[in-house]
Amino acid sequence: MMPDLNVAKKKIGTSLSAHVGVDPEIDYELGVFFGSKLDSLTDAGRNRIMSLSLKNPTFAWSLGHGAGWKFKKFSWKLRDWVIVSAHKNPYFAGGFGHSISRHVRKLAVSDSLEPIMEFAIKHPEFAFELAYDLGYHFGVLPERIKEMVYNLATKNDQFAFRVGEGIGGVYEKLGNKDKEFVFDFTDKSEYFSKGFFKSSPKKNLKT
Repeated sequence: MMPDLNVAKKKIGTSLSAHVGVDPEIDYELGVFFGSKLDSLTDAGRNRIMSLSLKNPTFAWSLGHGAGWKFKKFSWKLRDWVIVSAHKNPYFAGGFGHSISRHVRKLAVSDSLEPIMEFAIKHPEFAFELAYDLGYHFGVLPERIKEMVYNLATKNDQFAFRVGEGIGGVYEKLGNKDKEFVFDFTDKSEYFSKGFFKSSPKKNLKT
């Protein structure tokens, strides 16, 4: 059962540290809860939460996971804060990427995906969590984002594998130009090719 927000707020900087680290399941629940409520906390409260997350990977990952759930509803200022925080903590970044991947399509439509991709270029843990959904929604991504996906896939083999896996599931729905990209990139990237054919082993790559 998730804690009440008013009670939880009082724990920040006081007894919260006594609860985190006792049980991984509790760490996860508290992390998701506070991550999804970042917009209800003060700057000081958010900073205390992030300081605590540096000491506990499970809490950090779930905190990022909770932040990703609500990210599209956060103010631009708070979105910047989340991204800056993810720069400082790879576990937070991994949870954030895992959660926000579900919003790739909406972020692309609202022109909010480019800063996310810029962050992914610098953070492999985050990029890996985002990769599958970038592939799955590749057909609706703006050309600039497609270029960023391609450039990152040429430098990050695990990212390339997951993007290929995502694209493999929707290949038949892609336009001819995107099918040409897939056809060309399967020849250039062994990892992209493996991911693609894992998802669609009988796929015919004719455009």
